Amino acid sequence: VFVLSGENDAAKKLLLNAQSKNPDNSQILRGLAQLAWQEGDVKQALLLANKIKAIDPKRADGWLVEFEAERRSGRSESALAAVRHAASLEPDNSYIHMMYGSYLLDLNLPGQAVDVLRAQISKKNPTDQGVYSLLAKAYLRLGNYAEAISLLKKEIALNVNAPAPYLQLANVYSERKDYASGISVINQLLTHQPGFYEAKLVLAKLYRDAKQY
Repeated sequence: VFVLSGENDAAKKLLLNAQSKNPDNSQILRGLAQLAWQEGDVKQALLLANKIKAIDPKRADGWLVEFEAERRSGRSESALAAVRHAASLEPDNSYIHMMYGSYLLDLNLPGQAVDVLRAQISKKNPTDQGVYSLLAKAYLRLGNYAEAISLLKKEIALNVNAPAPYLQLANVYSERKDYASGISVINQLLTHQPGFYEAKLVLAKLYRDAKQY
């Protein structure tokens, strides 16, 4: 809680006290690693990552700590190798695969991101919010608008009250100058979230671009 709230000194004191009683607790070590990379101490974060991997080599935790430390230090090849290995250790963990796919997009590798995310989706029907949206983003980078639109519609069907996929889909329609479809999507969102101000702004822009004043 302290780490998430940004109270680093209090968090470090709490975690070090906990570590003195439970030196091999990977969650405590991960909290300390998070503090280390937040403070720019990549060397310490990597040392803690190695400790976590030694404690539980079959879990992805240590590799995820290494990924985050390497990513924050700008060492993209090492970061990519770490998150790839984390994903291989937990092949059914959608969260890790989303992290992997998202980083591939950060590196402008949308084709590889599609492979990672599509393979994850094919294993089961994911209900994790954001899986379809992230895959849609990868397809958009590849210029495959039809597939992106289909995926965003699936994302909306998973959670009709989540505004993000509606807004993303409306933006895709706007880019394609299909303003009528974009207007329809935002009106659909407003039936579920009638007071959502950002949707009203997007709707006004769509009407303006469509010259429907």
